[in-house]
Amino acid sequence: MGSFQGISDDFSAQLFVTINKNCETNSICGTYSVPSLPCSGNLILNGTDKTTFVFVEQRTGGAEWCGSGGFEYMELLPDNTLSWGYSDPGQSVKSKGLYQK
Repeated sequence: MGSFQGISDDFSAQLFVTINKNCETNSICGTYSVPSLPCSGNLILNGTDKTTFVFVEQRTGGAEWCGSGGFEYMELLPDNTLSWGYSDPGQSVKSKGLYQK
């Protein structure tokens, strides 16, 4: 759990994420939830880019406009914080954040 700040600094929200052990590419590896929007769903591992894990969001609940297909980028940093990023190319939405483990 943590909060993220939008790149434009006009939006922030709490984000709840769980990632399962033994995650495999193209499989459901966890869940996400942003209660204030409200949006929730599964995270499917799309692949990795060196130390960054790329997940695709698959909506399972919440508002109809939440949609599916956004990308979440997660990287465990050396100081045990989690770098998080979000991108939805279809809507030009981008966010970023840093989480305490």
